[in-house]
Amino acid sequence: DQRDLPKDLRNLFNLLKNMYASPEQWKDMTEEAKEYPAICEALRHLELLHEQLQVYGVDGYVSYEPGVLSNYRYYTGIIFAGYTFGSGEPIVKGGRYDSLLSYFGKNAPAIGFALMADQLLLALERQKIEVFHPKKEEAILYGSGCTEKAIRTAQKMRGEGKSVSLAALPEDEAERQGLFEAFENAKITVLE
Repeated sequence: DQRDLPKDLRNLFNLLKNMYASPEQWKDMTEEAKEYPAICEALRHLELLHEQLQVYGVDGYVSYEPGVLSNYRYYTGIIFAGYTFGSGEPIVKGGRYDSLLSYFGKNAPAIGFALMADQLLLALERQKIEVFHPKKEEAILYGSGCTEKAIRTAQKMRGEGKSVSLAALPEDEAERQGLFEAFENAKITVLE
């Protein structure tokens, strides 16, 4: 309101304030943005994305928020967040960045994301989804004076293709018993 912006640009900003925009509303945005090729191109890209999501049959799980901005200034295009039941926070966040990699010696566009492990685990717990834990074949439990020997033994066994877990033996007897229970399905070697 404080800027002397053209009416069509003002109207675009008003459309962006909608929390969610449906693909049908993009037509209104595209009409208002006809003088702004970059905006039209971004909207066309979203239309193509939506069409692909329809083909996969997952478009009902996706909502669009055209007014979302990120505090990270390296994003140059779409930003996204993924949610699931059992968590009010995103379990994945990411977006497009076309020039970030140039700071690391490679001038290439990219898209990336971060998986929010704590939120994912919370959602799995709340949804009562069991996570498959592969059987630990072998475990080496070691006392404080045997750390180096335990590591070298585990390296040798891993070199032979074995799956080996290492854990320091606690001093407390109850904790020690809990550790043995954690590895109840494994072949346990104790080094003290």
